Amino acid sequence: MSPFVKFFLKVMHITCCNNFFIQWIPLLHHSV
Repeated sequence: MSPFVKFFLKVMHITCCNNFFIQWIPLLHHSV
């Protein structure tokens, strides 16, 4: 894979993880 593709996949992965945490943090706060 080219470096650009690796970089793009890494950025996408980080973005997805951030979205996941942003969605779950309010639920975790409500449950606690």
